[in-house]
Amino acid sequence: MISVIGLDRIENQIQELLGRFTSSLPAEPLISQLDPESDLVMIDVDSPGETVERL
Repeated sequence: MISVIGLDRIENQIQELLGRFTSSLPAEPLISQLDPESDLVMIDVDSPGETVERL
């Protein structure tokens, strides 16, 4: 499946989604950098348990 889609296309899609997500957040809850070197985004929330349930 990956070889059909191509790694470049997958990486580009991940970067686009990360950009859309981080640009929609206020700066305060964002812990990770705006241009992360990894595909992980860390945010600070008041109630982690409720956030997990909501997601």
